[in-house]
Amino acid sequence: EQRNLKVSQFIRSRDPDMYTYVENGSKNRTGGLAQLNLENKIVQIHSVPENKPRCLVFLLDLYFSKLPGYAFESDTFYLRPKAKPPACPSMPWFDPVPVGKNKLFTVMKELSME
Repeated sequence: EQRNLKVSQFIRSRDPDMYTYVENGSKNRTGGLAQLNLENKIVQIHSVPENKPRCLVFLLDLYFSKLPGYAFESDTFYLRPKAKPPACPSMPWFDPVPVGKNKLFTVMKELSME
């Protein structure tokens, strides 16, 4: 399910300072007739300026600023990090290659254990 996450699912707003996340389906939906007209979940992620290092809006802004143009063209959220940090901090931190299914599964599993 994580691999299906797309950049376009995050909509940036400035007033108020937030992102709106729009879910594209869910693994909990079987797709039967009873769920035919269900609306996708919409979650608002508000800025918390006093907690900047952990503020999700700040972190998403930072992440999106470090993605190459390919991420937005292909609507890919998870890209492979570069082997070495770029010499110029304004350059992308990620290669234009999506993270593999197995690698993403391993990372998510490790994160959930912490």
